[in-house]
Amino acid sequence: MRILPLPPSPPSPGHWLAGAALLGLSGPIHAASPPPSEPTLALRAGGAWLADGVPPFWTEPRDRGQAEVRAWWQPTDRVGVGARFDAWRADRYPDGSTHSGPGDLRLETALGLWQGAVPGRLRWEVKLPDADDEEQLGTDETDVHLGLELARAQGPLALSVRGGVAVLGDPLRATHQAWLPELQAEALLAAGPVSPGAGLTLTTGGDGEPARGTAALRVEGRCPWLAGAEGLVGLSAAAPDWGGRAWVGWGFGCAPAER
Repeated sequence: MRILPLPPSPPSPGHWLAGAALLGLSGPIHAASPPPSEPTLALRAGGAWLADGVPPFWTEPRDRGQAEVRAWWQPTDRVGVGARFDAWRADRYPDGSTHSGPGDLRLETALGLWQGAVPGRLRWEVKLPDADDEEQLGTDETDVHLGLELARAQGPLALSVRGGVAVLGDPLRATHQAWLPELQAEALLAAGPVSPGAGLTLTTGGDGEPARGTAALRVEGRCPWLAGAEGLVGLSAAAPDWGGRAWVGWGFGCAPAER
């Protein structure tokens, strides 16, 4: 069994739920900018299971299950805001012991910087110190993720690449923060009644934290039916071995072609 430190989430495009639970266990996979098919308002709720991972700054691996709720509102093409809440977390350790309780709340903002064939967005996310650090369900510290995303749509295919930095509060060293560069690449195919997608997330190591990476495949119904499922595998020793999630959701204000 690995004993390695590892630093979720939201969020995958806004239409991509790939990172919601991973932010607490496998590293900062976040929601990237919603593709053109994202509704004005999207609500999703579901659950996830991540096997043999280590949350940020802790040392003991555990299996984690959690309930997830997410909302994303995009009133214009240039501005989007959202929230993700890991409503309940339950960790199971190798010795059979368990800990459970509420998870973290994350707030997201997307701001369009320029339009064109390859539009750019500034992405910002903050994780509030909600989950209990004494039970190692969280860090009781504020984390900030800041990045620049470039996107390209070619017919039904939407591609995005995002680079940025994660600033993680360290619960073991007062006033200390770990600065970790991170990179995401995602693809979404919006054709037919469902939208399959794939994502890759990499975070460099440093400041006592190891490098980590995950890859995911997912499928989701197109707006307004946003039910879907996802499977993922870890690409580094500091990531969960595997994981999966399923969710249901509904979109309001869908593009006319999607109805």
